[in-house]
Amino acid sequence: MMKVKVTKSNSTSAPPVVSKEYQAFLAIKNNIIDRKLVPGQRIVVRDLEKLLGMSKTPITNALARLEQEGFLVSEHNRGYSVKELHKDEIRQLYRLRIGLEELAIAFAIAELTEEKCGALQAALDAYLDYDCNYYDTKRLQLDIDFHLQIARTSGNKYLIDMIFDIYERMLVGFTPVFMTPLIPRFREEHASIVEAIKESNLEKAKQVLREHLAITIDTLDSM
Repeated sequence: MMKVKVTKSNSTSAPPVVSKEYQAFLAIKNNIIDRKLVPGQRIVVRDLEKLLGMSKTPITNALARLEQEGFLVSEHNRGYSVKELHKDEIRQLYRLRIGLEELAIAFAIAELTEEKCGALQAALDAYLDYDCNYYDTKRLQLDIDFHLQIARTSGNKYLIDMIFDIYERMLVGFTPVFMTPLIPRFREEHASIVEAIKESNLEKAKQVLREHLAITIDTLDSM
């Protein structure tokens, strides 16, 4: 299975030195996002000790943090398991996305430069050029890259962080194949959003975005 990665920026600077606990936190979270730890799977601390080459203490601290951030759930005397994302939770995340991404579009129009316009067009072209007749993880990756590029174009760090966080949470238990019938529509809507941003047509861009995300909620509800 192809790994889906969510990145805030394209920075290549060296990462700072981090604690064992934070290393464990990132490693376990990435295993959840990459589906090496699947929704509903019980976490076995000893297995993680072997996998990560760490002692129990940083791993248990990392698991507690992952529960706080919504990636794991715990049960008394049963330990942790990977959170299963239910329909209502996905629906809530999509509705939150509509509000945040409308803001991102408004900021993107205000901050648009020739360089940012080129990066946005490149993200759109990558999505449009991908040829697959079903909605696989590669298309999901390109979809995420496109929407995050709009957020990056806004130049608002806090907004980027919030949208980034939503995408990470969506990848827990999210299977994109149900969106396969929507591929032609999504292609048109992505192109329309970029066109409206380039034209500084805020209302058109927001309307297309709302319809774009709402149809996913409707499709999910019909399942």
